[in-house]
Amino acid sequence: TGPKVLRWDQGDWHDVFESRPDSVMINRVGGIDDKSFFAVGNSQFNEVGMVYHYNGEDWYRCPIPQLSPVHLLDVWTDGREVFVLGVLADYPQKSTVILHGR
Repeated sequence: TGPKVLRWDQGDWHDVFESRPDSVMINRVGGIDDKSFFAVGNSQFNEVGMVYHYNGEDWYRCPIPQLSPVHLLDVWTDGREVFVLGVLADYPQKSTVILHGR
């Protein structure tokens, strides 16, 4: 978990997720290769879930339902569709959230 996505390239680590104004904490990264992957997490300040897609050159923040407080914890894709798993963080009740997109 953290605000960076690092990539090992030519013997050194490089931050490929540039600083974002929403101060997202990345919880998981998943994809099919280094040119198509997703990063999921939540804002450090207001616990709004965030999903980003990387196409090998640029990051794009994917529109999702604004659930709060939520912690997006995992992501899986086969390249055609994507599933994101999270939990609503309302204490004492915790509900599972599954987002699905194409």
